[in-house]
Amino acid sequence: MHYPWMRYVVPEADFTHRLRQLQLLYLGHAHEHGVVGVTEHLAGVVALLPPDAPEPAPEVVEQIVALHGDRIH
Repeated sequence: MHYPWMRYVVPEADFTHRLRQLQLLYLGHAHEHGVVGVTEHLAGVVALLPPDAPEPAPEVVEQIVALHGDRIH
């Protein structure tokens, strides 16, 4: 939430909701096709995908694009 890059790529309007949804999408994909690890109390998260992991489904990509809004570039 306080990482400058996230503040740059996620619009300020509804920032917390957008960030949570993006994390759910990214981590859901990693959980399904790779490995997700979390520290106690969710202080840290790592998501690992193998090189041959499939691309996210088109509807997931659409959601990602929408959540990034005009910052998708």
